[in-house]
Amino acid sequence: MEESRLHVLKSAAEERPMSEADGAVPRPRFNWKTRVLAPGLVLGGFALLLGVSAYEELVPPLTVHASPVVLKSAQSTVSGAVTVQAAGWVEADPYKSYVTALTDGIVNQVLVLEGEQVKQGQVAARLVDEDARLAARRAQDKVKELEAVLAAERAELAAAETEWKNPVERTRAVAVAKARVAESKATLKQIASEIAVEESNLEHSKSQYDRGVALRSSGSVSEQEFIRLRSQYNAQTSKIAALRMRGAAETELMARHQADLSAAEEHMTLRTEERRKLDRARAATLQAEAALSQARTALAEADLRLERTEIRSPMDGIVMGRLTEPGSKVVVLSDNPGSARVLSLYDPARLQVRVDVPLSDAAKVSVGQQAEVTVEVLPDRHFSGTVTRVLHEANIQKNTLEVKVAVADPDPRLRPEMLARVKLLARPSPDADTHTHRVFAPENAIRGTGSNATAWTVRIVDRDRGIVLPVPVKLGTGKTDGWVDVLDGLQPGDLVVTSSVAELSNGKKVKVVTD
Repeated sequence: MEESRLHVLKSAAEERPMSEADGAVPRPRFNWKTRVLAPGLVLGGFALLLGVSAYEELVPPLTVHASPVVLKSAQSTVSGAVTVQAAGWVEADPYKSYVTALTDGIVNQVLVLEGEQVKQGQVAARLVDEDARLAARRAQDKVKELEAVLAAERAELAAAETEWKNPVERTRAVAVAKARVAESKATLKQIASEIAVEESNLEHSKSQYDRGVALRSSGSVSEQEFIRLRSQYNAQTSKIAALRMRGAAETELMARHQADLSAAEEHMTLRTEERRKLDRARAATLQAEAALSQARTALAEADLRLERTEIRSPMDGIVMGRLTEPGSKVVVLSDNPGSARVLSLYDPARLQVRVDVPLSDAAKVSVGQQAEVTVEVLPDRHFSGTVTRVLHEANIQKNTLEVKVAVADPDPRLRPEMLARVKLLARPSPDADTHTHRVFAPENAIRGTGSNATAWTVRIVDRDRGIVLPVPVKLGTGKTDGWVDVLDGLQPGDLVVTSSVAELSNGKKVKVVTD
């Protein structure tokens, strides 16, 4: 009980605030709004202000190129009047082109349709090519055959040239003839020696025979001995005669051998047969080369014809019309100029207007005269043009003269045979001041065409930094050195963006680099 009382008294003492009598100031209550929230908001706002002010340095603006709009002196007519107005039709400048087959055949495929764009060298149609492939294969086989013939003829020519450079048989024939002549001379010498010996023996036999004749009359020599001596003498005489006949025959043989030697040496000099063989080999080689060349030419023609079964476009352009279809026959050499045409093309970047000017106004038209062209499909767009040709033959039925007006800036939406209106402008007077100052902007700063033309202008904020704003502009017909006439929307001195605008938006901050 006593402990409970003490605890209550202690609690009451702790809860009782200190009084002045106690000598201490009471602790104020903690307020988190003034001590935490307010300082936090102040510091946050200061950090946000610091971040915004440093944004330009932390995130650099987009860099663009810009040029100022300027005033230029432009020539114009004194009165600004239109001298002639006439209707016309849009057509290709200077004329439409054709995709033409270069070989005869049957059309197998037409690979493009009207309105499609084709590139130069693009395959637009194909002919049936089976016969062309077979002809090319035959020509190739003929080339291989004649290549083999040429190789054989060249081998013969090489052998003939080798035989000509190394006349082995002719040299051997001369050597054999010389050996035979030498042999005949040696034989003649031997025969002469034998004759000399036999003549000496003949003298001995003759003396023995003469002695026997003298002794026979005295009976000192028997008849048998006399007959022996006489036979011996006659035999020796016959032997010498035989040797002399042999010598004469050997002399004739030597003469024949000498003739053979002369002939062999002459043949060695002339070498007629070898020369004929060499000439024939050369002629045969040339003939084989010519035949092979003709075969290769025929192969090239066959390959060309096979290649030409793919009909290719001669230019970049757009297909105006298909002039044939699969199964049709195309003929190159024909009296009909359209027999080989497959497609008609035109270049959309080169268009002109065919204008029928009344003969009463023909004197007001001349080459080089400026014109303004409008087309019904683009009524808000005015195209500048120039008279390029005035035909020298009038149309008596229409009572008109045809004039060609080249369109300077054709729109991709223009098509041949569209109806157009052409205003031919008066030429400036040479006696009047024809120069006026007009607003010109860089042509690459203008986006879009006609009524949709716009330009991005730059409003400078600080030195080379600013913001971009899109401004609609109205264009005139004048152009000069990359500058275009601006009738409304821009003022001289305005900065317009000339670089890429893909990342631009209204009010975007940019850094300007002046061109």
